[in-house]
Amino acid sequence: MAWTTPRWLQSVLGANAAPADPAAALDLAARELASLAERLPAYLDEVREETRATASARASALHRDSVQILQQVDRRLAALGDAASPAQRDRAADLSARSQLLRSLGDAVREQTEVIGRAGRSGEVAALSASLAEALHVILLTAADAIREPDAMNVEMLGQLTGDRNAVMDRIRQGLVRGERTLTVDEHHVLFTSTALFERIIRLLRRFQEGLGRERR
Repeated sequence: MAWTTPRWLQSVLGANAAPADPAAALDLAARELASLAERLPAYLDEVREETRATASARASALHRDSVQILQQVDRRLAALGDAASPAQRDRAADLSARSQLLRSLGDAVREQTEVIGRAGRSGEVAALSASLAEALHVILLTAADAIREPDAMNVEMLGQLTGDRNAVMDRIRQGLVRGERTLTVDEHHVLFTSTALFERIIRLLRRFQEGLGRERR
């Protein structure tokens, strides 16, 4: 089912109402962004073995709906204007940055899902792609927890899962390229694209983690 209307903001403010209470609007925007973060693991349903048969929507459709909501959240935040205090405007700017980061993250996870979907079901690259999907699913669940409830434990856990993976990904790429079986052109493309996207997603999640850590100080 499509979800293209901000749940929290519209439930309180209506479709076109101006935010009479900037503090409440900011809290609702933060909840909206947390809800969108919670959708990201579902992007992978269509390529994970456990959920492939029961996936309710494709990642492209989920992301398209999420982008529409993010655009509406951005407009709400921009509408605060002079009604907000300096501190509230600072928080609105932080939430706007989080919205942009969430969109970039969604773009990358959607693309990763599409690339993994081209890996097939057999062979070394297919096995690697399945492992990447499972690992990414766990990390995105952890990120959603940290964004929804940024306590010390959740933020620290996200930090532990978003360390630099470049060296690891490079070893994996080189190991498969130099393996006993020559990769096909398609496998080569999937290998390099999926591992590069995994690195990008980890970097984006690290930025989320660092931002959440700053907010706690």
